[in-house]
Amino acid sequence: MLHFSTPIPLDHPRLAELIDDIGCKGVPIQVKLAKALLQASMCYWNVEVKVAEQGGAMRVGWLLRMLPGAYLCAEHHAVWEMPNGQLLDVTKPGASSPGTRASLFLPEERIAIDTKTVPNIRSHYLALREDVEVAEFIQRYNKFHAATKVALGLLARLKVDPFTGEPAEGVNISKEQEQEIISAQAEVNATKERMIFARDRIFG
Repeated sequence: MLHFSTPIPLDHPRLAELIDDIGCKGVPIQVKLAKALLQASMCYWNVEVKVAEQGGAMRVGWLLRMLPGAYLCAEHHAVWEMPNGQLLDVTKPGASSPGTRASLFLPEERIAIDTKTVPNIRSHYLALREDVEVAEFIQRYNKFHAATKVALGLLARLKVDPFTGEPAEGVNISKEQEQEIISAQAEVNATKERMIFARDRIFG
């Protein structure tokens, strides 16, 4: 079951609480979506492409969205600062966010992004109601994030490219290490499935 998320309204009574949880003193702004959007869930690399092709700069911060009646969410995000200084979101919203025309974006430059790696920056959730389903989803998300952190750390330690799965030149991976990678990825997949199941139960 797919539930649709939307940008958080600027006048939402708990928006300031979410921003405090992030630890950011910035001010959220509306950023228009580009007419030609690039691949979903690839914001850093999408902006990198636009900067290489047309100039400007990458601006990072937080995408502020909500699942009405359930939670507010701040997900780390990047938008394109065009050469004229205007911000534009060039990344396609996920399947749970159809019809979105603008993003609510909270600029914050504290976290440096290296596009040669896979950033694993924890999203911030704020429950809008006190019940088992919402609490379980947030707990499941945190476990998924932790499993992803372990898997990415393992790949970095073994010098394996997180995008291709190939070891660096001159690096040999033993069968034991290969099994360790497989197990870590299986845990990521399992925790992701449990997270999605918990999210679907919120209004199930």
